[in-house]
Amino acid sequence: MVLPERPDWDYVIDHVLTRISMFTKPTYESAVAFVEGFDFARGDEVHPLMQAWAVERFGKTNLGWPLILAHLVLHVPHYVPGPGTGPFPQEVDRAAIALLRQALREVTSSTT
Repeated sequence: MVLPERPDWDYVIDHVLTRISMFTKPTYESAVAFVEGFDFARGDEVHPLMQAWAVERFGKTNLGWPLILAHLVLHVPHYVPGPGTGPFPQEVDRAAIALLRQALREVTSSTT
């Protein structure tokens, strides 16, 4: 695999998030942390777009986009992570990462 000189969102969507276990734990939470760190390093260009994308699909809320995506995948109105909730099952992690990739693809295609 040849890395681009400066990885872009397409690289993250197509190569990192599809093989997240090569870079970090293969969980939705780790994928979100990776995306947030990558976005921060690039100047916080995607965070507001992801928030708008998530609110458009979920409705007005004070939740951040990572929790909104979790709600959308779990199909529950009031999921709040915390003590006792435990990690997601693998199939939920995979579905949440797939939704994360879809959302990123949509918001980053509007910025180019």
